[in-house]
Amino acid sequence: MNFLDLLYVVAILFMVWLAWRGTVGKKQKPLIAAPKPKANPAQKRMMGFANPGDDKISVSKRDWSSLTLALWRSRTSWEIAWRQIDEMLPRCRHATDCPGEHDETAPCLAACPDREIRMSLLVILNAARQFAPVEARRLVNTTYFAPSRELYSEVLSAWAADQEELEGLRLRHTASGKPPLQPPPNETPAGPAEREKLNPLALMAEFDRPPPETEETSEEIQ
Repeated sequence: MNFLDLLYVVAILFMVWLAWRGTVGKKQKPLIAAPKPKANPAQKRMMGFANPGDDKISVSKRDWSSLTLALWRSRTSWEIAWRQIDEMLPRCRHATDCPGEHDETAPCLAACPDREIRMSLLVILNAARQFAPVEARRLVNTTYFAPSRELYSEVLSAWAADQEELEGLRLRHTASGKPPLQPPPNETPAGPAEREKLNPLALMAEFDRPPPETEETSEEIQ
């Protein structure tokens, strides 16, 4: 190896050292990605990425059992009304050629004796069909959860505060010289005659009466 070849090798090594010193010796700055634009919550809901109905909340086991029991009670009460109305509707008296006698959705004629009663029964029946829970199972062998001390104290405190507020309103009303407060007419206890009218057995007996005889039925009997 002559002198020129040696000088050539030294120059190459020197250039490699300079390149290493300029790149590796210095700290390289990390590449920063461009920030992604944040989507609007309304846009996320429109695109289906976020649904407020999927949010989960924590419910205590005591409250969950109470809600389930309330649903079952509501379903049971509506079913009782449903069955009673199904039995009472066929007993309603209709005029001759009344379309409502065989069609539930058809209105009664003005000459039907039980036209108003049938309309009230249909209102209750449709309310039972609409507002009754779709599915409500009875809780069997469930654990009873006694109210906690905090909940019991909170209920008693709210009850005592309401009593004090009512007493203060009553005293303020009496001090102003006005007559004492009286309950509304719809909250007064019903008398014996009104209780008899609202008796379910009396209502059922009214519907148990036989239908009036018409000309067609009298001719068939003859």
